[in-house]
Amino acid sequence: MEAEGAASSKIFRRLKVTLPHVEGQEAATYTILVEQDDPYAIGAFTRKLERLPANHPHRASFLNLLAAALGVRYARYGPARDLEESIRLCKMALELCPPGHPGRDLSLNTFANALNNGYDRSGSLSDLEDALQMYRECLELCPPGHPRRAGLLNNLANALNKQYSRSGSLSDLEEMIRMYRECLGLRPPGHPTRDELLNDLAD
Repeated sequence: MEAEGAASSKIFRRLKVTLPHVEGQEAATYTILVEQDDPYAIGAFTRKLERLPANHPHRASFLNLLAAALGVRYARYGPARDLEESIRLCKMALELCPPGHPGRDLSLNTFANALNNGYDRSGSLSDLEDALQMYRECLELCPPGHPRRAGLLNNLANALNKQYSRSGSLSDLEEMIRMYRECLGLRPPGHPTRDELLNDLAD
C-alpha cells in the first residue's frame, strides 16, 4: 500500500485503487490522496504517473485510470482537450499491453470508450471502426464467465447501434441484437441496468 504526501493546508480525501496482478508485480492496493477540488482525481492520477518509473508494471493501469477520468470529465463538460488527452494516454497504455499482457483487455476497453466519444464528437467513421475492432478483441479476451463480459457486450452493442444507424446493414443489426441479448442474460431481473437494456433491445 502506498500513500502520497499532502500539504497540511489542503483538504484531501483518500482514494483506494486496487490493481490486478501483472507480470513482475503482484496485485496491489494504492491509497492516493485526492484534493477536495479535484473531483475526478485527474490531478492525483497525474501526480502518481509523474512518480512512477517508465518501466513500472502498473504504469499502464494508471494511464488507463487517468484516461478514464478525463473521459468522465469530458462527458460531463465537453472540453475537447480532455478527449484528446484521454486518447493520447490510451495509446500509451495499449503500447505497454501487447497481446498476451494480462492488462490488455482493460486498455482496449478504455481506448475504445475514448474513440467512441471521439466518434460522437466528430462523426469520424474511422474512430467508430477502431472502437468496434477494440471492443471485439476485448470481448475475445473476456470469455463467458468473465466478470467484465456483460459491460463489454453492452459497449459493443451500443457501438454497433451507431454503426447500424449509419450503414443500415442487416449484419450490424443482427450482431447488435445478439450482443444485447447475451448481455441481458447476464443481468437478471432486479439488476439496476436491466430496464435500460430492455429499452435498447426494443429499439
